[in-house]
Amino acid sequence: MNSKTKALKPSALLIKLRKNNPVFGTTLTELLTGVTIGGVVITATTGGFINILRANQRVESKSIRMAGLNKALNYLQEDIKQAKFITAEKGDNCNPTAVNSEYCLVLTFADDTRLRDGCSGASPKIYYGYRDIRRGEQIWLKPGILRRRIVCETGAGNWIAVTDGLISVNEDNPVGDDTPSEFCNQGGVNFSSPSAVYGGNRQGKGGFRFCLDSDSPNNRLVRIFLYGHIIGESPLHVNVVTFARAGEK
Repeated sequence: MNSKTKALKPSALLIKLRKNNPVFGTTLTELLTGVTIGGVVITATTGGFINILRANQRVESKSIRMAGLNKALNYLQEDIKQAKFITAEKGDNCNPTAVNSEYCLVLTFADDTRLRDGCSGASPKIYYGYRDIRRGEQIWLKPGILRRRIVCETGAGNWIAVTDGLISVNEDNPVGDDTPSEFCNQGGVNFSSPSAVYGGNRQGKGGFRFCLDSDSPNNRLVRIFLYGHIIGESPLHVNVVTFARAGEK
């Protein structure tokens, strides 16, 4: 050891350590305060992150549901383009054992149009109607679905689901207090003489609506509305105006 180096007394060593280490000497209260503040910051950050995740999930859910509704509209449009006439019908093939719609959307096609294997005969038809599926086990997304059925003189098909996740018959009537003309012509559409808004049940409930330009058996123009169910929020809404093109001159 260098003879010039002197041994430090304990009290001097303590003073030296305090000067060289600013953390040395932090009180327990200061430490606990720091830990508490850090915990609050972490909790707030975590809570904010969870809220962001939930918001993203809601946006994603809406996007998926909207895509499904638009896909269903495209499906209907393809059927309608090939039809000759578009009408509304109740009873018979549009019955409450299959659908809740009081009136079904009916597309009439040219004789012997091959809508499915084995389908033949005069004026084959496609029916569209709404069904509430809240009760029981279902493979479809509740609470409502849009159904489709091909009806021919021979070779009629069964009802199939076109889209799901529509609003239920327990939710508000989308038409509200609007008259048929007000509802059907919203957004600048100009239908000639819509006499009714079809597609809902007898109480006007459910997630499927359609308007006819006229009630003529030769009507070609229709406006279709679909309403998607979103938990705790207003329904999603899509619509399209389209017309039957088969047999045009």
